[in-house]
Parts: sequence; C-alpha cells; structure tokens
Amino acid sequence: MPRQPTAALALIPALLHARLALAQPPPPQPRPAQPPPADRPPAEPPAASPTEAPTDPPAEAAQADRPEPLADRAAPDGEQKGEVIVIDSRSEKPLGAAVGAVDVVDRQAIRARGSRTVADALRGRIGLEVVPALRGTAVRAQGLDPTYTLILIDGLPAIGRIDGALDVDRLPVDGVERIEIMKGPSSALYGSDALGGVINIVSRDADRPLTAEGNAVVGSRGRADANLTAAGRQRVGAWRVATRAALGMRRSDGYDLDTSTPGTEGSEERSGDGALRLAATRGPWRIAAGGDYLRQDLRGVDQAAGGAVFDRRTLSENGAGTAQVSYQRESTRLSASLRHSVFHDQFLLDQQGSGELDEYELTDERLTSAAMLATSLLGRDHLATAGADGSAEGLSAARLEHDGSRERLGVYAQDEWMVVGRPQVILVPGVRLDLDTQFGAHATPKLNARWDVSDRVVARASAGLGYRAPDFRQLQLRFDNPGVGYRVEGNPDLEPETSVGETLSVDVEPIDSLSLAAQGYWNEIDNLIVIEPVDPDMPTDVMLYSYSNVGSARTRGVELQARAQLGRLLSATVGYTLADTLDREADHELPDRARHRGSFELRAQPIDRVTVAAHGELVGRRFFYSDADGDGVDEPQVAGRYAWIGARAEIAIGDNLSLYAGADNLTDAGDSKYLPVAPRAFYAGLRGHYERSDEPAGLAGR
Repeated sequence: MPRQPTAALALIPALLHARLALAQPPPPQPRPAQPPPADRPPAEPPAASPTEAPTDPPAEAAQADRPEPLADRAAPDGEQKGEVIVIDSRSEKPLGAAVGAVDVVDRQAIRARGSRTVADALRGRIGLEVVPALRGTAVRAQGLDPTYTLILIDGLPAIGRIDGALDVDRLPVDGVERIEIMKGPSSALYGSDALGGVINIVSRDADRPLTAEGNAVVGSRGRADANLTAAGRQRVGAWRVATRAALGMRRSDGYDLDTSTPGTEGSEERSGDGALRLAATRGPWRIAAGGDYLRQDLRGVDQAAGGAVFDRRTLSENGAGTAQVSYQRESTRLSASLRHSVFHDQFLLDQQGSGELDEYELTDERLTSAAMLATSLLGRDHLATAGADGSAEGLSAARLEHDGSRERLGVYAQDEWMVVGRPQVILVPGVRLDLDTQFGAHATPKLNARWDVSDRVVARASAGLGYRAPDFRQLQLRFDNPGVGYRVEGNPDLEPETSVGETLSVDVEPIDSLSLAAQGYWNEIDNLIVIEPVDPDMPTDVMLYSYSNVGSARTRGVELQARAQLGRLLSATVGYTLADTLDREADHELPDRARHRGSFELRAQPIDRVTVAAHGELVGRRFFYSDADGDGVDEPQVAGRYAWIGARAEIAIGDNLSLYAGADNLTDAGDSKYLPVAPRAFYAGLRGHYERSDEPAGLAGR
C-alpha cells in the first residue's frame, strides 16, 4: 500500500503545541514578509541593510520585532544572501522568508564555474542529477525521471521535450540572472509535470545605466564560443526603462567513447542564440517584454542493431515571446504574464552507402501560456495568494496518429499564516484545481510549515500531492518496426500519474561562518505509465505494445549539506545524498540511480585579482536491467563508481579585462554504455567588461 504523508503532517501540530504552550505574552505581531516594490529591481537591496527583507513603510516597526530569517544569512559565501525568489509562492519574496526549502544558483555561481548552459550550472546541486537523455542532457529531482520535473522560464513552462525530457544542455546561461530550485511535489502551485519538483530560470535585467560584456573561449575538441551582451537603463519621460540585448554562438566537435564501432556518442554542435528584453517601471507599475531565439545543429553517426551505419543530424529551432505586467500598492500585488513558444525539430538518419533505411522526422510544437496572480496581506498575520493559469498546446509529429492539441486551465490559492510571531511559526495550506481537455479535472492540495526555533535554527515540513498528465506520445503514438517485429500504439484512455510526497528539513547556523542543512524526503508514485504487451498470446508475427497505468514506485532519501566561509580566502560547500528507490512492479531499484552521491564546490582568492574554483561529484554504483540471456527475466548489470571534477582559474587584468582557463571532467569519467558523457576537455578564454555605474541626472535615488 502506498505510504501516506503522516510524518510531516504529524510534526506540524507538534510544533504548534510546543510553541503555544511555551509562548510568552506576545509582542506586536509582525506581518508575513512582503515582496519588494514593483519599481525596485531585485538587484537593488534596501539601503538600510542588504540582509533585511524589504518592507512597506507602515510595517517597519513590526518587522523590527521579527527574528531575522536564518536563510538570509545561511550562505556565507554570498551565493544566496539577499536573493529575491518567486518559486516558493509565485510572487517575489526574499529567499530568507521562504517557507519551503529553496535552492538558488545565482549569477556569481554561474560565472565562477564557467557554465555554458543550464546543465553546467545545475551539475552537483544537492538533490539533483544531471544525466544523459535520449536527446542531450536532462535533470532528475529526488530520484524521479526528468519527465516529472517542470522547467520554467520566468515562471512559465519551457518547450521542446523529447521523449518526455527537456534538454537543459540546449539552454545557454548568458542571459540568466539566477536558477531557482524547489524539490518535491509542487502541483498545488504549478499543476501537471511538477510531480518531482520545479526549476525556474530567471532572465537578467539591466541594473546599471550602461554595461557591456563579451566573452570568447577556445578549447578541446574544436570548442569555440563567443557571446556579447549590452544593457542599459535610462529615464524616458516618467518611466524608467531597462534594455538588454544578447547574442551568442557555440561550436564543438563530437566525441567517440568506443572507437571499435563507427557510432559516436557525442554530436558535433553548431548553435546560435539571441535575446532582447525590455522592462519599464513607473510608480507601482512594471511592464516587461522580450523575445529569444535558439538554433542548434547537431551531427553524429549511429549504428543500428543490424549493422547499418547512419549519418545523424538534428536541427532544432526554438523561439519565444513574453509579456509581463505587474502592479503593487502597499501590501497588494497583481501580476499577469503571457508567453508564446514554438519548437521546430528536424531529425534525419541518412544511411551510409544506401538510401533504403533513411528516416526523416519533423516535429512542430506550439505552446501559449498565460498566468494571473494576486497577493495581498489580510490583517496582520495572513498573506493570501490566489491565481489562475492556462495553456493551449499543439503538436505535429510523424509518429503521432493525428496532430495533438490540448487546453489546460488551473486555479489555485494558498494562505501564508503566521501562527506565532516570535519565535516565528508559519503554516501554508494550499490547493489547486486543474481542468484538462484530455482527462478532465484533478485537484492537488498541500501543507507547508516553517518554525524558526531560534535565530540560528529553522525547521521546515511539507506534505502534498502531485500529478503528471500523459503526454501526446503516450496518448497518440503509432510506431511500427516490422524489421524487429513490434508495433507501439498510444492509449487515449490513460489517466494522470499521481504521487504523495513529504519532506522534513532543518537549517542550522552554529557560527556565523558555518551553515548546516539536512533534509529527508519520501515520494510514492502510483498510476505510473509503462509500456507492456497488449496480448502476449495473440498469434501474430508483429507484437503489439501499448501504454497503461499499471506501475508504481517509491523514492526516499536523506540530503546533507554544509557551507563554510574562511574569511575572503576560501568558501566551501559539500553535500551528500543517500537515496533509496524501488520499482514496485519489478521489485528492484529504479535503473541508473546511485544509492550514494557526494558533491563539492570550492572557491578561493589566494592572491589579489586571482580567483580559483572547483566543483565535482562522486557517484556510487548504479544498476541497469535487461534480459541479457533471453529468458524473459531482466538481469542486473552494474555500472561502477565514478568522479566528475571541473576546475577554473581567472585573473583580472586592469578593471575591464580578465583571462581564465579551466578543465571539465578532469577524471575523464564516461563510457559508451552506461555513462556517455563528454571526456576530459580544457579551455581558455578572455572576458571584457565595461560598466558605468553613475546615475544620469534625475535618475539617482529613484
């Protein structure tokens, strides 16, 4: 029987009873933390203190009685200090005021690693796994497949999943301000696909009167990257207008991890991207609009099971346009956003020496997403959030029985209730109702809690339901492979996959330069969609397979993390994850999941103008399952332990130039069967940066 979310729920009344029983006569009750005013960019903290939550003027006295949130000070290396996030409640708030456990990869961390893509920036983050996928690289959260992690760009869904996974190695980070991560079932806020967690990629805005930046990199395997960014902010009448434009290109050769075969694991890449973003603020109003385009050309060689060799080419184009508007007055904030995305993907297999087995597939996907949100302080102790979002999606693909289309509408609400003001106890109940033209209605509730045990200890608990709607492939696929003797058909009667999840976590800051975090999680997934024979006893030369809701699985684990800062000389982060997974139908672990996984990140400034950084993962044994001897029973195959390490050093030359060099995968981990990742590579680059920080007349202080 699936395990019910009893542990996290049982903790919540215990916390309330303990605090209320010991409570002293209460001081003036502070209100829940407010989002920063709409006309102040997140990069500009309040003048009073960069670690204090932004407040409206009437709330200043109440905020003085509120304990400073631990998370505002929990990252001594500055990685998260003073951050503003939206993923916790879909509305801006200081990271230190988050009720749920949120991780942030900020711009400083992205640059320190020398990340090219979102995949590079997320590698080694606690609770996440960056893994090879059918197309590119995908992300797993808490042991769940990439299919169950929702990827957002500025709060709205990203497009372009192949076989259920979004290739995060396709997304450049030149225009990324930060990446927000929230693990565990999040469907009560974000709907379908958020069964395992949510990753929100937040775009950069201009925060200075004028900036310009350029990068050029060369490296192993023919690597040549370049990007150029220009941004500025100025007054236009009564409006303050920020503009940012960026161009980038990447190229590299492929790689072959098994030279005994003609196939290649890594593709030759030629890609380019561009983005334009404008934002204007005036008093309580903020309006933003932008567009981005990405073109990626991948080429490699495949070898089929029968020995035929193919030249493989994938040409993908992704374009999107976004518009956002928000209004904030005192304790009320209203916002609306709209995003239209298109994904055009061409896949070609050209058989060498013959055209008999050539294959061409064209996929066109369109997604229009819209969201509306209202947040308001009710009384002194309740911060209420209500919203609605909807989408219209279309997909055309050769392997679908017919073109797919679906519309979704979701409404949600939550209340951030400060039960006790000092020490702080907050409860956040929430619920969402989704309507889908494919399967009807689905409701997902949640309950989060936060208890500031002291100024240096914060405990959190959450319990909720998650779900994932079947995709077009599972509903409408029609794929014939007569050469091998099977056919796969979609099932239009599929139901959503569902989950029950809970987490318990505690953050401790024993001293100012050290922070510790521990989190336990448990997820039960039911109604899993799997492929199985329709009728194994049917007398036919072609076996028919289809999708059905018969699977179930469990993931549970413990995540530990420590951060330390030794003055300005060295900052270090180390993490460890113990994961336990189970495929209940097959009665074995989920494939390609390591029980033990460690990570580290180091940053140092040994001498003036020189910075060095290193990060990496240590991954334990993983199991894969296949019927190697043809007896109808899957046997386990073991993939050994491995370590992946990257390092980078940078030296500043004057105020505007810097040289850097680095290496990826120093241990040269990888193999063609179980770990098809890029081998050891070295690179060097030049970065130029110009900034004018003085405010033009009439703009300073606004």
